[in-house]
Amino acid sequence: MATRGVTGSGEPARAQAVVRGGGGVDVGESGAASGGGDARTPNDLAPQDSSSEIAKAYAPYGIIIAIFCVANSTRSRRRWRRNRSPTCSSAGLHVTNPKGKPLASLTFTFNWLAATGSLMIIAGILTRSSCGLGAPALTAYKDTYVELRWAIVTVMAVLGWRT
Repeated sequence: MATRGVTGSGEPARAQAVVRGGGGVDVGESGAASGGGDARTPNDLAPQDSSSEIAKAYAPYGIIIAIFCVANSTRSRRRWRRNRSPTCSSAGLHVTNPKGKPLASLTFTFNWLAATGSLMIIAGILTRSSCGLGAPALTAYKDTYVELRWAIVTVMAVLGWRT
């Protein structure tokens, strides 16, 4: 607990911290412990993480970065262009440009593999297997899809209405 005040001479008093440890340790201005007991610093009280725990904590970020780097590389883009994604034109609209070709804006391309959401699902699956997450991860996926089911249906309906 820190306190501030004014001394009798009008000068501000120095801050004085009081740390209550297991034995009621008081630490004054000089930083010396008094009152007996064990004097612990905040660093002594913090749990220490092992190297494997730290690696597991950073693994999802590394996996996401790696997947997006691979997916956005020039080589991957060329491969996806060769393996054309399914397309469909809007039903009932026969709009062409001045050269007589259909407008590209009226064609829906189902590029599911290059989509951000698909890449994040792939990253989640890889994270689950690399970090040793078992059934709780599958339960979280199921719960998320159940919660978002109407949003998913809405997006599908909008995309379906357009075609």
